[in-house]
Amino acid sequence: MFVPTEILLPGKNTTWTSSNVDAIDVYKSEAPAFSTFIERSSLGYQAVLKFADGLGDAGRIAQSDQVYLWRKYGSSGKSYHVMLWDSPVANKETTLWHALYTWFKKPVTDTFDGAASEPVFEYQTTIEGQPVVMSVNADGKSTDLSGIDDIVVDNIAPVASAGHGKITISDSAPEARCFDLSGKLIHTGTGTFTCPAGVYIVNDMQGHSVKLIVK
Repeated sequence: MFVPTEILLPGKNTTWTSSNVDAIDVYKSEAPAFSTFIERSSLGYQAVLKFADGLGDAGRIAQSDQVYLWRKYGSSGKSYHVMLWDSPVANKETTLWHALYTWFKKPVTDTFDGAASEPVFEYQTTIEGQPVVMSVNADGKSTDLSGIDDIVVDNIAPVASAGHGKITISDSAPEARCFDLSGKLIHTGTGTFTCPAGVYIVNDMQGHSVKLIVK
């Protein structure tokens, strides 16, 4: 679990907000284009972009309801994109949404310091194996991805799986890297290895990654 010290909410604020508060809310009425939240700590950054397909278009959220929540639990907390509130879902109805999670050490650009008239935050990520610099501005709008091939859900098997006190990386990912949430490299290559309980990211170095929880 990434534990931030500050949170950036483009569309609501033009400066970073301390995470040392019990609750933060972003309402649809105040930030209709809200798409991305960015968290940072002394170890690096985490950015979460919600795509505007399916439930991601906020079409089932009323203007008076939240599109984002931060709630503090003990010494840490958790950020959430909101997809549904009181909107009914019919029996057998299917829904979907897509998001892009990115962890990085430093942004490409960050002018959300309260001084810039039109602040921007940029960071580098990878989508379907293609390097992309994502940009989000003060009203919450993110990079236009119309030039990127349609994002599809891969039907490939996960590159790794978690067990009790261990992780197994598939033989299909010989160049895989496993990191803990501080960014420390834990393991390279395939096979099964032991590790403490926690959350880990395994990247096959070919454009696919998986987040694992070890108990």
